Amino acid sequence: MMEDRSLKFIKLSEQRMTRIYQTANLIANLSNTTNYTYSKEEINELFSVYFEQGEKIKDFFSNNTYQPANEKLNFKFSVSNIGGNKKNQKFRKLAEQRLNKILQNLILISRLSNRRNYKYSTEEIDYLFSCYMEKGEEIKRFFEPHLEPLNDNFSYDNFKI
Repeated sequence: MMEDRSLKFIKLSEQRMTRIYQTANLIANLSNTTNYTYSKEEINELFSVYFEQGEKIKDFFSNNTYQPANEKLNFKFSVSNIGGNKKNQKFRKLAEQRLNKILQNLILISRLSNRRNYKYSTEEIDYLFSCYMEKGEEIKRFFEPHLEPLNDNFSYDNFKI
């Protein structure tokens, strides 16, 4: 019985985290500046919510009482969009949809915190959420080269003999 609850936790957390990974990879596709435009503020807000919600859901596992995330998490950009830009509108629409899908899978993961139905160790939870955070960092790196302007000018200003 105890073994079954542990295996059930492993199986379900793997499935749910796999869906998060797949959706996060789709967010990485939005870094393609040929098809999408975005601002540094938009990327910061997107990943701020990603990381904050991950920490919040992890806390469900440290509480001794079962309280799954019941509210429907719904992400909408609060920063203003790049006015009238179709590529930015497309980016925002897809980024919101994809992050909301990740947040819904996080809610499903929070339901695994019920110790009556699932058995897990602190190490398993730490590993699960460290992988979640690492995936977020990996995906965020796709956007970083496009957020800083490229230097077009060469000079000897910093040259020293």
